[in-house]
Amino acid sequence: MRFLSCPVTDLVLKIGSNEGNEKRFQIKEWVPEEKMVPYKEWLPDDHPYGVEYTIHVFHSENLVFTSKSWVTYLSDLFNVPLKALHLDCDLHGEEEIDSVMELISEENRIEVFEIKSEKSISDRLALSIINRQNATLDLKLSFKPCGGDTFQFDFLRHSPQFLSLKYSYWISLEQLIDIPSENVYLCRSNLSNSDFRRLVKMWREGWTPAWKCLMFESLDELDVDSYVQGLKSEHMISFEHHYRNAILRGAIIKSGYHLVRESDESIVTITQEKGRIGWFFIQKNDPTANFHTRIHTRSFEI
Repeated sequence: MRFLSCPVTDLVLKIGSNEGNEKRFQIKEWVPEEKMVPYKEWLPDDHPYGVEYTIHVFHSENLVFTSKSWVTYLSDLFNVPLKALHLDCDLHGEEEIDSVMELISEENRIEVFEIKSEKSISDRLALSIINRQNATLDLKLSFKPCGGDTFQFDFLRHSPQFLSLKYSYWISLEQLIDIPSENVYLCRSNLSNSDFRRLVKMWREGWTPAWKCLMFESLDELDVDSYVQGLKSEHMISFEHHYRNAILRGAIIKSGYHLVRESDESIVTITQEKGRIGWFFIQKNDPTANFHTRIHTRSFEI
């Protein structure tokens, strides 16, 4: 069978709704779908690409139990661990969610975990899920906490390489400063132009965050020009970059500065785009290295 000859290196579980009226476990087609997918979510039309193989499994009685059994079977068959788990809380009750989370343990660490909901979910349920997940690469929180500003969890216990929040209005500047993840993306935040100015000022005075790349959506219009007033010309380089994305059918203009810290010659890039999207990107401390910037899909949505 062609499926058995495919090179399988990752096992991804997406648990969704039932389809059809079948009362039994069913694999509709053994030949998997093949799709080229980008490795970089923030540059969805950029290379390199990888091949994603997908088989649709249907079951209408106990989807979670069947999915768990199927994951165990495939994991044993191909000798690969579960790498990613995408959990849509709108489709399941709390007992089912508890059952799904049993797939995760200290012995079975996953790389990517996403919790999503179009509705507000209880703080208790959200914290229960987040505290049990153990993603090492990418943690995506795509939900609205019921508690709003009162919702808190310990970032220091969960430090994947990438941390993405679809609704980050409950995160304060003080929390942001302590986040240990290397890449942080905060959409719909309560951070402001003055908060961004404060981060730049702290960095200029010698502070260096644990994260290397920060994107956040500000409450108000950003003004990066005001952050560099009084700097010597040899300590900053202004630039403007035009970026067009064929897939997302949009274009943005990214403008800002490369700043050099006088005390140790560290380099940071600060930019703004679409008025309210700000970036803080720590560059390699090497004057001969190429400068890097990034794009996030949120820039094409506002």
